[in-house]
Amino acid sequence: MRLIYEKRSPDSPTKRLALCKNHHWAFGHSWFGVNDDYRIVIPWERFKEEAAVESRGMMQFKGEQIELPREERFMPSLEGLRWHRERWRIAGCGN
Repeated sequence: MRLIYEKRSPDSPTKRLALCKNHHWAFGHSWFGVNDDYRIVIPWERFKEEAAVESRGMMQFKGEQIELPREERFMPSLEGLRWHRERWRIAGCGN
């Protein structure tokens, strides 16, 4: 797992998401965001894809809740997640 942190995000280093390198890239390239309920949002109009054999396509993750840490102090920052959605214009995608 890799910790992600956008350099211009108002987030603090303790409020990050832990993502594998593939999801780190996808998050950083606006393929998905996370809403205030910690559910995955997908900007449908940005791409079309066919999933690799025996894997799930990005679209199938829509609405899934991310796995959250047990301790409140490690919860991803809602402010940082909002910043990411606004930065990449994911906020208005209706997810």
